Amino acid sequence: MSTFPASCRRFGLIIISVLLFSGGGLVAMASVANAAGFSDCLRSENPTVFGYASGAECPPVGFPYQPIVDITKAGLRAMDPYNDGCSNSPDTGATFDFKNACATHDYMADLQRFGAKGVPEASMDNQFLLDMKADCKDRNWIAKKNCESVAYAYRAIVQEGNYSTGDTITVS
Repeated sequence: MSTFPASCRRFGLIIISVLLFSGGGLVAMASVANAAGFSDCLRSENPTVFGYASGAECPPVGFPYQPIVDITKAGLRAMDPYNDGCSNSPDTGATFDFKNACATHDYMADLQRFGAKGVPEASMDNQFLLDMKADCKDRNWIAKKNCESVAYAYRAIVQEGNYSTGDTITVS
């Protein structure tokens, strides 16, 4: 049984078989338990971006902070508690709210800079896009299309590495 960090235990005594879907396919099945005897998270031989992003995978030994884990529109997400949102781009707009997606991406970037195993940049940026698109999912058609356009633009920015140079984009 997989468990998540203690920070997500406030959501109930036991939540069993949380299914997380992406693009119509099953990505992972996990269990969350608030019971004595379970470890807070896992340390596997082959960690993945999704494992880190969902909070199921512990940060590596020596990592400088403990991420916060919260329920988002994308499911359980581990986030950098010291993040600056979407850096130099808006976190929110009339048709989007990417605060949580950006905080999770910041955590992934910190893991990558730390040298954590299992955090290739392409996977990290694709997870970022999936998390942003989860925010877009329940919006009306026009707002959803605008939200998705912003999501693809934000992913393009991080893929180019412009987020580290202070470049910004304007969102109306």
